[in-house]
Amino acid sequence: MERWLRRYWGYPVFVLLILTWMAFVGGNIPDRTALAFLTLLSLVDAYYFAFRVPLFCGAENRKEGTYCRNNSYGILQGCHLREHKWQRVKMLVVKERWREVYHQLFRTPRQGLATVVSIATLISTAVSVAEQVVSLFLKK
Repeated sequence: MERWLRRYWGYPVFVLLILTWMAFVGGNIPDRTALAFLTLLSLVDAYYFAFRVPLFCGAENRKEGTYCRNNSYGILQGCHLREHKWQRVKMLVVKERWREVYHQLFRTPRQGLATVVSIATLISTAVSVAEQVVSLFLKK
């Protein structure tokens, strides 16, 4: 259990983030506390899914045209090979390669789940930070 928690700690944090959003929308906790907690949980979870979740690399191999099966961490990083580390980031910048990024991010169910949860945490981060900024300016 300890090893699982060490590797996959972002998933329980995501469940806690969802529960906090539900409590915030329901009005069960004070606004300031909830917004600070939501922002913190969102940032921590976005970090986990972008850089720490264990996945397969999935970068395209040059010679065979197959996909790399080495272990990697995060949906934005590749494996230990230097070319693979930058391949996904480069594909995000070049518009013609976005379809390939989509296929790599949803290649396996585990990668698909990590991608969807990562997008959800990024949206949660943006919304909670926007809520904090609006509340700061409206409650002078």
